[in-house]
Amino acid sequence: MTVRIYIENKAFAPQIRYVFDTIFFWLGIKYQFIGGLNEICSNTDGIIILYCPNEFVPEQLSCTIGPLIFIKDSAGLFGNSYLKPASVPLTVSRYKIYNTFDESDEPPDIISIYNDGKPLVVHHEKDAKFIQTNLDIVSDIFFMLTRYEEAVSTGTIRKDIHGRFPATESLAYKRKFLHRPIVNEHIELLWSWIEGLSPGCKRWKLWGGNEFAVCLSHDVDHILKNKTLFAALRHTAAVLLKTRKLKKAVGYLKSYFQNLGDYTKDPYWTFNYLVDAEKKYLFHSSFYFMAADTYDGDCRYDIHDIKVKKLIHYLESQGSEAGYHGSLKSYNNKALMNREKRRLDDIIEKKPYGCRQHYLNFQIPETWRNQVQAGLLYDTTLTFAGHEGFRCGICLPFKPFDIFENKVLEIWELPLLIMEGTLQSPEYRNCTPEEGLKNIIRMAETVKKYHGVFTILWHNSSFDYNWAGWETVFESMMGYLGKSDCIGMSGREMIEYISDMHSE
Repeated sequence: MTVRIYIENKAFAPQIRYVFDTIFFWLGIKYQFIGGLNEICSNTDGIIILYCPNEFVPEQLSCTIGPLIFIKDSAGLFGNSYLKPASVPLTVSRYKIYNTFDESDEPPDIISIYNDGKPLVVHHEKDAKFIQTNLDIVSDIFFMLTRYEEAVSTGTIRKDIHGRFPATESLAYKRKFLHRPIVNEHIELLWSWIEGLSPGCKRWKLWGGNEFAVCLSHDVDHILKNKTLFAALRHTAAVLLKTRKLKKAVGYLKSYFQNLGDYTKDPYWTFNYLVDAEKKYLFHSSFYFMAADTYDGDCRYDIHDIKVKKLIHYLESQGSEAGYHGSLKSYNNKALMNREKRRLDDIIEKKPYGCRQHYLNFQIPETWRNQVQAGLLYDTTLTFAGHEGFRCGICLPFKPFDIFENKVLEIWELPLLIMEGTLQSPEYRNCTPEEGLKNIIRMAETVKKYHGVFTILWHNSSFDYNWAGWETVFESMMGYLGKSDCIGMSGREMIEYISDMHSE
């Protein structure tokens, strides 16, 4: 079966096609775009999807048609206000879905960002095989995947102290759906219509039959905590202030002298532990390394240090991915990113590889453009530092769309969903270890529901005295994932897997 799609709004055809391309990439159903309504009459096989701004009734066609889905283009996004702050909604609507899913007292709903302002409806004429809705899921998906609000609202939002677009300024946070992958929800809604109109229609079964995939990653901000005696003394004082226990502080300093000849005993050198913990469940993960200029204040270690080179080669030999961790200012500095990337290319053997920006600094779409130019395979930056959730509204990889140059960018975005620092930091969520684990499992269960990719960042440096109690969270998380019906891959393996799947 082939789904045929008619787009009436030709002025925004590239944007609208991008949405349908993304939808059907993940459904794995054959589809094609048609140029006019006359093509509906010439071929009645398969399902027709009409995306038009005007009301449609089948009787207006002078022919018999097959199953048809009409989605009303609200013109709220793809209209005269496109790329202007006025096109960013201030609120959302919710459409209740009755007699589906389960028998709970509170029926599930669909978030509608764009619609025609009338009461939301999904009108289904079963006998006529005709579904009509004013839920503009196409505009909603485009809004979320492109991070449209971040690109066009730059002068109207308050950035955080690091110059980032904060969670609290997002529509998803303000309207309480940041915890929901609404793009996946919209894809599932469309699939339910297709399946209902064409019983027996099959979609791809992802991840080799597993329920979901997992991508574990580690930003290597630091290699060593106690690089000098002065650093060890400073951290000993911090232990004393934090614990108020002289014995523990003295023990910390003593361990520094005991391990002076073996840097792998440093609190931040947890690489062997991480690899072993992940290999226990047949997982591979990604480690992103900084390659900042040695004179840059953001340089935490020299990428040419023999210890670092040996570490990268060790990780690659264990099946892990070594990738790029862009320094603080690289996100909007193309020359700097290229310089850092070239340094890594001289050391990392397995290419291409992916990246994450330091401090999760990102500028839409400039950072994507710079990453493409640098030759990176994928980015996995896009979550909010201050709150876990679905910043892009999706838990699947996707190709970004540049809203200013009107084109798909040749890089994958593997959306990050949760960072351990977001949960633990008093500056952000300030969770207890128990609360943190619950949030991690809750998010993983949501990803499992939509057969997506659970992506989490856990720094190699998050196991020292500042993280007391959280080492058990990592262990418990690994135990939970190891018992779940999932497959664990590095970022590069993830992108190679879906690329191969699509080519087949």
